[in-house]
Parts: sequence; structure tokens; C-alpha cells
Amino acid sequence: MKLSGKQVLGLAVEPGAIAAVQVQRAGTRSQVVRAATFTLPESATIENPDSFGPAFSQFLRDNQFSAKRAVIGLPAAWLAVKERMVPAGDDATTLDMLRLLAESEFATDARELMFDCLLDAAPLHSVSPEEPLRAVLLFATLRRRVDGLVRVAEQAGLRVAAITSSTVALAQAGDAVACPTMLRITPAAVELLWREEDRIGAVRHLATHGPGKTGGTAEWGNSLGAELRRIWLSLPQPTGPRKLRIFDSAGLSKEAKDALVARLSLQPEVAATVGPLTLGGSGEGSLAPEHASAGALALLGHAEAPPAIDFLHSRLAPPPRRMPALWRYGIAAAAVLLLAFAGLMGDIFLTSRELARMEAEYAELEPQAKKAAQLRDRVRIARGWFDQRPKLLDCLAALTMAFPEQGSVWATTVAIDNDLTCNVTGKAENDSSVVLVREAISRSPWFSEVKSGGIRGADRQSRQVSFSMTFRYQQQGAEQQQSQQSETEQARRQE
Repeated sequence: MKLSGKQVLGLAVEPGAIAAVQVQRAGTRSQVVRAATFTLPESATIENPDSFGPAFSQFLRDNQFSAKRAVIGLPAAWLAVKERMVPAGDDATTLDMLRLLAESEFATDARELMFDCLLDAAPLHSVSPEEPLRAVLLFATLRRRVDGLVRVAEQAGLRVAAITSSTVALAQAGDAVACPTMLRITPAAVELLWREEDRIGAVRHLATHGPGKTGGTAEWGNSLGAELRRIWLSLPQPTGPRKLRIFDSAGLSKEAKDALVARLSLQPEVAATVGPLTLGGSGEGSLAPEHASAGALALLGHAEAPPAIDFLHSRLAPPPRRMPALWRYGIAAAAVLLLAFAGLMGDIFLTSRELARMEAEYAELEPQAKKAAQLRDRVRIARGWFDQRPKLLDCLAALTMAFPEQGSVWATTVAIDNDLTCNVTGKAENDSSVVLVREAISRSPWFSEVKSGGIRGADRQSRQVSFSMTFRYQQQGAEQQQSQQSETEQARRQE
């Protein structure tokens, strides 16, 4: 839609106030005819136009505003803006897709909202050439606010040509290439717009409140600078030095400016012009800084290009003529398929990256895995031998432990039956050594049913004696002993 006319009224709506600027265009010359600010009554709200409509009409008459065409700008605090990447396609297909997307993107009931979009937005993240995607910006605002503003304008005898964003209007009126990051500061709020060349990429209402009527303190400037630094981390990094242009409609104090400069480590550029209009000067083309947004809206009414955002003539509004149901279902199915395809491609890309990372990690761990496998094989062989050893070996080991180390007694024959009954014959230097061995076997948890075969002299030429005894080896006693040894070892380690 082309907005034209000799005189256009720009109305920049702010919390509690409406800035009005009337601009007359003659050829290439733009002249500021009227400029004033209307303060809403304390009990008035935009949603209730009857609460301030008559007072606003009287304000226009008192300040001699004669333009009948108006462009209204909304603050960023009233806008919900979401950046999205959609599959690349022609405008008609993309708009059909966004109509479906807009109804599900916002928590508020879609019937209570009005939508518009920017189809060619600047992407906030790099886009792979293998996955052609298109960056878009979805804008939403409450329908009751738009309806209230239209009703107030009609009560004042105005025809609303467009309702857009005040910050976006300033961006359209300014130089996009010279300074990609723009800051709009009003007494009540701070708004940021980022763009790449002539494509807008982000419009945000900052958490830092406005500086108020005093122009802000050093603490406020430091807080704003800290928030801007955090936001810049999420935006694409510029190839050259970062630049920041400020539209100061609040009259920042020197303390606030100095704190902001120190925090950002750069000197922001305070805007001196809005398109052909000069801020803070004198003459027919001059405008007060507090009316910069309203001036940009009035210039937008004279521009050849339509507003980037227009809730009254939304690109996402349903088409006036409904196409056949079969076509609508086909477009919806195609949109769903495109979104599914984009999601699938994204999933394949992320999976490929994860697979490459895992293969790299596997290559690093492969030598260690081979060593571990070799150690496992050796342990398996040794464990098989240990688990499958005959029980008589355990019996011989337990019997060996019962004999003293001095060598005063020894076994000459050891016979072990299948039921682990042991018959031992031996010799000793004296009777007491045999007694000690027999007592040790009796006390051992491995043996039971100990019986002595007697002690007698070995021969007449020596003092040695011979003996014999029988006993039974019991596996349960061995297991109890091993359990006690394990508990003792564990207690020792804990200490």
C-alpha cells in the first residue's frame, strides 16, 4: 500500500502520552508544520478510547493540527517479536506458512492478537548453504489496543493509514548501512533495533527502564550498558568496529551518557537527523528530539515504499477471496512437509556432526581399548584355571599350613580319597611335634573328624617317632575362612 498526501500526521504512542507531528511534503522538501505532545489523563487507557477520546480531539484543535491522514506508531513494549527460520520459498507460500505458524507461536489466543511479518529479515545465526532457509520476523500486538487507537482517531476526524512500530519507522527513515544498531530512548522505555544493511534482524524492548524525566543517573547508564553487552553477544559480530546510534527522546544527563560510554567502551552516535528532518535545530525542517519517532511516522506517510510493519494492512491477514478447500489443504500439507523436511535436514546435520565427534573420540580410545582387551583375555585364562582347579590342591595347601616351618615334623605319605578323606603318615623329631601338628589340624576350619593312628618309635638307632592320622577336608570351612580374611582386609583398608 502506498501512502501519499500533502500533509500527514505522525502519532507516536508511549505509555501515558502521544507525541504528534504534522509534516507537509512538497516535491522533495519536508516541512514540520506542527509538533506537540498529548498527556493521557490518569484514569485513561488505550483500550478504553472513550476515557480520553474527547480530550485528544480537543488537543488536536487547540494545537491547530489540520492533517486528516495519520500513521500511528506503537512502542516495542506493546509488541511481541519472534525471529524464525523457515524453508526458502516464494512470498505467497511463505505467508501461508506464517499464517499457520503465527496462531501457534504466541501464548495468547490468536483472536485477541493482530499479526504482521517481515519476510526478508537479517538472520541472527549463520545459515548453511546446504539447507536454504529464510529469516522472518513475526510481530504481534493486542487487537483491543489497535481498535482503541483507530476509534480515537476516527473520533478526531482522522483516517488511519497505517499502524506500525515507532522504532521500525525510525529505522526506515534513517541510514541503515552507516549504523546497524539503533537505540531509541524515551523517558519510560529503551528499545533496540539491529539490522544488517537494509534488513531488520531484531526489535526488542529492553529490560532496563527509561531514564525518566531527569535524564537518568550514572547507575542507570551502567545498567543499560551491561544489558547491551549481553544482547550483543547473541547478535552476529560485525566485521568492523561496532557502532551504536541513539535517538535520545528523553534528554540523557551527562552522568548517564558517561557511564554508558564507559560500560560499552565506545562512543555512541547521537542521531542528529530523521530522514530530511533535523533534530534540535531551528527552521521549517527542524524537530525536537522528543518528537523524533512521530516525525519518522509522518515521513513514512509520504514515502513511496509501504511501512515494513502495518497491522491494519497485514501481510498475514486472510486473503479476501477464499480458494477451494482442496487447495488450502494442499498448501497446508505442503507447509507441514516443508517444515518437517527442514526439521529432518537439521536433525541429519546435527546427527552427522555428533557421529563425526564420536568417531574422533573412538579413534583416540582405540589403542587403550586394545590393551584392555588383551588384559581381559589374560584374566579370563587365569580365572578359568583357578575356578576349575581340583579340590585336593586346596586340601594340600591347608594341610601344609598346619605343619610348622622349623622342619621338626614331616609327612612321608599323603593319601586323599574321592570324598576328601585324608590319610597321612609321617615322622617327627619327638612326640610333642606330632601333638602340635594334630592340634593345628583339629583347630583348622578346613578339617574335621580328626583321628590319630598313634605314635611309635621309628627305629632303634634314632629318637625319631612315626605317626599316622586321618581327617576329612571340608570346603565350607575354607569358604568361611576366605570370607573372614576378606572382611579383615576390608576393615584394614577402611582404617
